[in-house]
Amino acid sequence: MGTGGASSVFQANAQVSGACVSSSNSIIQNYCDASGALYLTDLAQLESDAVNGYLAEHNLPASDASVI
Repeated sequence: MGTGGASSVFQANAQVSGACVSSSNSIIQNYCDASGALYLTDLAQLESDAVNGYLAEHNLPASDASVI
C-alpha cells in the first residue's frame, strides 16, 4: 500500500491473525517468529514432510506418524 506521491514506495502487507498458534500434538510448538509473524502453513507442511520422509526412509507405516 502506497502512502501517496510520485516518489512513494509500494509496500505489501499480509493479514494474519494476531495470536501465535501453539500445538502440543506437534513437533513444532510455536508457529511465530520473534516479531510475531505467523508461519503456520509453511511450518506445518515442513513438519508433515519431515515426518513422512522419516517414516518412508525407515520403512515404517504411516500410522506411526503420531509416535514421532
